[in-house]
Amino acid sequence: MQNLSKKLQIDLIELKAKYAFIMDELEATFADAYLSKSLAKQRLAEQMMLEIERILSEQGGSDN
Repeated sequence: MQNLSKKLQIDLIELKAKYAFIMDELEATFADAYLSKSLAKQRLAEQMMLEIERILSEQGGSDN
């Protein structure tokens, strides 16, 4: 992560914190519904990957 710009590092840290908070909320919300929780976490992880790709592509575009 040292090769990334400070702004990109901050964006990724904020994104990680946001998704960690949501994951914690899912723990409480779906305590009795393991399958629903698991599927929701999978979708959330997929969304997080899309967000990371978006952030990285924006960074790549600004480097040019």
